[in-house]
Amino acid sequence: MLHIQKKASLIGRAAKAALTPAILAALLAVAAPAQAQGGAEKPVQLGDTVITATRRESAAFESPAAVSVVAGQDIERKGVVRVLDALKDLPGVYVRDNGNVPSSFSGQVLIRGVAGYQRNAVLLNGMPINNGFSNGVNWSLVDADSVARVEVVRGPFSSLYGGSAMGGVVNIITKSPIENSALLKGSYGSDQLSSGYAAISRRLSERVGLRAEFGSQSSDGFVEDLVSKSASVGEGTPVDGAVATRTSQGGEAYQLGTKGARKWWQNTAGLTLRLDTGERTFLDLSVRYHEHASRSVDARTWLRDAAGEPVWNGSLAVDDSQTVSLKPSDFVSGPNGEDILRYALSYETPLGLLGKARVEAYYSDNDYWYVTPTAGMATPDGGSGKRVDIPNTRGAVNAQLETPLGRHFLIAGASFGDDRLHKRERSIADWRSRGSDAISDVSYRSDGESQTYAAYLQDELSVGRRLTLYFGLRYDEWSTTGVVAQLTEPVTTSDYARRHKDSLSPKLSAVYKLTETTVLRASAGTAFRSPTLSDLYSTFTASNGSTTYASSDLSPETITAYEIGAESQMWGTHLSTTLFYNELEDMIASMSAPNPDNPSIDDRARVNVGKARIQGFEIELRKPLSAMLTVFANYTYTDTEVRDNAADPASVGKHLTLIPKQTFNLGAKGEYGAGYGYLVGRYVGDVYSNSENLDTVNGVYGSYDPFFQVDAKLGYGFGEHCTLGLSVVNLLDRDDYQSGLTAGRTYLAELALRF
Repeated sequence: MLHIQKKASLIGRAAKAALTPAILAALLAVAAPAQAQGGAEKPVQLGDTVITATRRESAAFESPAAVSVVAGQDIERKGVVRVLDALKDLPGVYVRDNGNVPSSFSGQVLIRGVAGYQRNAVLLNGMPINNGFSNGVNWSLVDADSVARVEVVRGPFSSLYGGSAMGGVVNIITKSPIENSALLKGSYGSDQLSSGYAAISRRLSERVGLRAEFGSQSSDGFVEDLVSKSASVGEGTPVDGAVATRTSQGGEAYQLGTKGARKWWQNTAGLTLRLDTGERTFLDLSVRYHEHASRSVDARTWLRDAAGEPVWNGSLAVDDSQTVSLKPSDFVSGPNGEDILRYALSYETPLGLLGKARVEAYYSDNDYWYVTPTAGMATPDGGSGKRVDIPNTRGAVNAQLETPLGRHFLIAGASFGDDRLHKRERSIADWRSRGSDAISDVSYRSDGESQTYAAYLQDELSVGRRLTLYFGLRYDEWSTTGVVAQLTEPVTTSDYARRHKDSLSPKLSAVYKLTETTVLRASAGTAFRSPTLSDLYSTFTASNGSTTYASSDLSPETITAYEIGAESQMWGTHLSTTLFYNELEDMIASMSAPNPDNPSIDDRARVNVGKARIQGFEIELRKPLSAMLTVFANYTYTDTEVRDNAADPASVGKHLTLIPKQTFNLGAKGEYGAGYGYLVGRYVGDVYSNSENLDTVNGVYGSYDPFFQVDAKLGYGFGEHCTLGLSVVNLLDRDDYQSGLTAGRTYLAELALRF
């Protein structure tokens, strides 16, 4: 708490730096009408209840954090293919994805400028689904049609949820088998995207409910990756077909072909058993399975020699003075996939005067794999490669007690978590197939583990009728050990002794109920992220020969955060605004590590290096124009600055990478009779991918373009049992780059039958 008190004055500086006329006007708009109403207003129903913000059911309107709730009906009416698609139009949230390809390393959700998929906690029914290797999230683990609602809590919540809850928390809450129902759904659309889903829920008796579900999707994908090469002055074999372009930093380059479309498939299945063992006592048991694979197909070269034959390699003269160096392996991208098996248990029971107890436990077994073609030797038709298998597990148990005590409401808990990694690399004969014959035994192995013991306490204190204070404190003790072995020449083995770190995460929040329809919020707290097993023990070599080395002595990252905000729900209109300020320390990043054997290769090493500041604000408005039509808009401004970075001094004073300065969403949803519609326009501003902010050229391969995208869906219900829908993504057919090419206009038609 002393750390927070020392930095309390920073909120004043943040307000002075980022409090613009727009946010001031929004605050006045919230407060002034509410004050005019005084205490004469009658209590009204203020919408959603949430669990995530306080670990107990409470009104979202009165929670100590800015919360967004996406209901299951809205997920359906948005035309969502993956769960993360439902988050794209929320304030303070930026979703960066690559189409619908399933993976634990794509489809990143960033909250309030805290970059990296590993820095947000993603929960499934209150329990994390971040994996035990990189803390990544496979958003395709849960079929969108199985979701009852999604709660997104913005701001750090390590005081309740531990490490990785730095930017915020996303809680995916699935449908429970509490009533008899059945759903059959099929869809088909652009890029041969096909999808099928079936679910049945049955109340087998007064005390037993069962839900079973299965989903399958596949797509031929679209061309995302181009073969683009920087040019140099020199001589080479003349070729035709190269397309002159530039790099994102303005250098001369040529597009020479494509790596083909990324074809993929996935299957998911789930089974949930609910036992109501007594009054307000229940036990939920669930198992969920996911598998997917993807690969690039139909690589193309655009180059032709004097005889009109395709050209795949060589030193090539693409015009009178410019030459590029090309290899067949430049056109290939290896397959990858993942199998996930997850078990979960939750038990809740009343304890009389002591309140209520809850126990949660889960175990997730993830088997991620990928194949890297051998640089200079692989071709689109085959050739050697390296198969990397990364089986990893994560398990945890959490016990919690909720106790009302006069004006206090206490939540106390303890938890234990265990992560394990067993990474193996082998050379294989054909990069196109994970199962091709191995041409070597294991050449590299990495075994690591980490354990976390934690205890937490939250006191919700009612001070009079209007003010509620929240005091939260969590203590985590983290330990890790591992072994890394290179089994080919030069043979080396590194056995790392167990080491320990601890972290204390306090948080203080205040909620002041100005009137029955207007609240003011403020909070200050800290959060942390322990290094992942990938950071600590997983060395990675890219196809160009560049190696990123793991670092076994990394320390946890920390963030100190402040926010103030206001929210009003008067006359059915929701208006909210929040000002936030964050300071990141001990950021884990990659530092250049020159290769003594080959100085031209830029090797990297993971280190704790940086300090950064993130500040900004978010404004949201939702207004029902009638019983049939609601409009909404939100705007998020995020200003970031690197304050210290020993790994890259030139980045100091620059913006953090891959975080847009501005995002804006504007849309409408409505229904008329048996029909419904949804329309949204999304704007994402400039994004830097270079730490020195040198990438200033847009509209080229490798750039992150600012873009405005419009999505829409129309649906109609035929009676109680049948619904037809048509979704259009990128309605304006914008061609943009988000490093690779984005998909053009796509369509998806669907038929749903309910019983």
